[in-house]
This record gives sequence, structure tokens and C-alpha cells, in this order.
Amino acid sequence: MSNHPDFRDLAWDVSEEVYRADPALSYSKISRFLREGIGKIDNLDDKVTSASLTFGSLVDCLFTAPEEFPERYVVANEDNVPSGKLKDVIDLLLSSTTYAKVVEVPEEEIHKACIEAKYYIDDRYKSSRLKNVHGCAEYFDAVRKTQGKNIITQDQLDKAMACVNALRANTGVSKLLEVPVFDGEIFYQQKFTAKMGRVGLRCMADIITVDHAKKLVRIIDLKTTSKVEDDFPESVIEWNYGIQAQMYYDIIRARMNQHEQFKDYELDDFHFIVVRNNGTPRPLAFKFDQTKGGKVGYTIGDHSVPSWRKVAAELEYYLSSGVRHYKEINAEEVNSIENVYAKRL
Repeated sequence: MSNHPDFRDLAWDVSEEVYRADPALSYSKISRFLREGIGKIDNLDDKVTSASLTFGSLVDCLFTAPEEFPERYVVANEDNVPSGKLKDVIDLLLSSTTYAKVVEVPEEEIHKACIEAKYYIDDRYKSSRLKNVHGCAEYFDAVRKTQGKNIITQDQLDKAMACVNALRANTGVSKLLEVPVFDGEIFYQQKFTAKMGRVGLRCMADIITVDHAKKLVRIIDLKTTSKVEDDFPESVIEWNYGIQAQMYYDIIRARMNQHEQFKDYELDDFHFIVVRNNGTPRPLAFKFDQTKGGKVGYTIGDHSVPSWRKVAAELEYYLSSGVRHYKEINAEEVNSIENVYAKRL
């Protein structure tokens, strides 16, 4: 029996459903607020669906938790599964309504979902988009009967497995995941919660490696991308992945500091493993060198992002107060565009 401390003692032992429903701020919510601004603050919890996100979740499941695949996915005939933005519409309706059949969904709900998914948003196409959505009845009804399982095609599964096989065969990925046989452990999908002042926080790490011999812990996130893997730094800028790296580090470091043994372990810089979701996958591993700068933010080239702590505190203020305009901006004065833009960050 191992005498090593159990890293799972630091984790938040709840189901994914409980985790997702918790009101604590997550990286995705903070990042979305930073990207979209206060005008979309009441929509931050709206479920976002896309073919890319679905594929990413599938690869994530097959690589980190393959035993969960039968519980989460059903492989169906390709002819019965919609594609593109039409599938986004159907998935949005499935997540936002409780109707057993698509024909039961009110037309206004269908049109709202189409506009949100950017599917034929002009009202000239109302009758066409309604017809197309109703044409997905077999897929919609099948998902309902499978009690929320994700329906995928064999082609999607084959492409996802190609990514997983490429990840497993990649030397750089293998080195990053390597831990000592007797003094190392790997954990997947571990959830954590913390408080920063009055702000509740949560995060779920794809992969955590623990090297007890070196007293070293590493957090790794798996990303799929539509770009070639070499262009991942552009995605870091676009989606504020640096916020994720710094926030996860700060939350997990705080949990380690509260543990009698893990407080003496080093927490390494945050790492990403990236694999493309089209073409021939060529996985690459990246380290985020500014991981420990959560109090100041980070800069990539000429792109600067403020501290995630500052953004989280701002977001918490607006959510709890009901204020829906930037508090630093004076409506009684003529404001400078440059100053207003700077203040909202």
C-alpha cells in the first residue's frame, strides 16, 4: 500500500451534473464576459453548442475517460444525424427545451434557436428553417429516447479515434504524461472549488500528473482545434486560454497549500496538448510560461489580458448587484473612447 498522499483529497468529489449546475464562476464564464462584454452578461450561462465543441468533447472522453463512452454516446446512421449549423440548432433545442418530439416545440422557440445558432437568421427564411428543423425529427426524437446521450456518426467516431491514436503515439505527449511507475499517478477530470473573497470559483482539470519522487504536480489541458496545431498561440489569444492556465494554477495551488504534505510540492507551469480536428492530426504540447502571473495578467506579443482575478471580481459585482453598465463610466460626461475601452478591461 502506498504511503504517498492522495491528490484526490484536494478535489471536489461531485458529479459533472452537480459541477456544471454550481453558480461559482468558471474559466469559460469569465473568459466569455471578457470577450463579449456587459451587454451579454445575462446570457453567460446560455449553453453554447457547435460541431467543434461536440468533437472536442468526444476526443476528450476517448482519451481521458474511455470507459464513459457507452454512457455518453450513441453511434447512429449518418443519414439520420444533421450537420453544420442545423445540428447546432437541434442540439440547442434539445438542451433548452423538454419536449419529447421536435414537432411539439413552439415555432417561436425554433426561430429563436436558429437565430442564436446563426442558421438562416433572416426572417425571409422562416418557413424554410422551420421545415428543415422538423426534418430532423428522427434525430431529435432519438436523442430524447437515449436520455440525453450524444448521438454521433461512425465517421465522427473514426476521426476522433484518429486524433486519440495520434496523441497516444506522439513522443512529446508521452513524455509530458510520463510519471514514475511506483511514485507517480495520473488523474483525469478532477474538479476543484475555491473562494476568492466573496467570489466562488470552480475548475475541472483534464489531466493532472503527480510525481511523488520529485514532488512535482502538473496540470494539462487537452484542446482540439480547427487550425493546424502550430497556430495554437492564435487560439490562446482568441479564447483567453491564458486566463484558464492562470486561474487553474491559482485554484489548485491554493488547495495544495492547505494540505499538510502537498503544500511542499511544486506546481509546474500549465501545459496544453493540442490536436487538430480535421486533416491529418499532428499533436503538439505547449507550456504557458506566464502561468504564475495570475495577479497581473499576461501578454502575448502586443496582446495584453488583465488579471483573471480582476475580471472575476468585476463580473461578480455586476451579477450580484444587477448593474448592467460599466461602473467606471460616467453617463453625465462626454467619455473618451480610449478611456472607456481601457476601463471595461
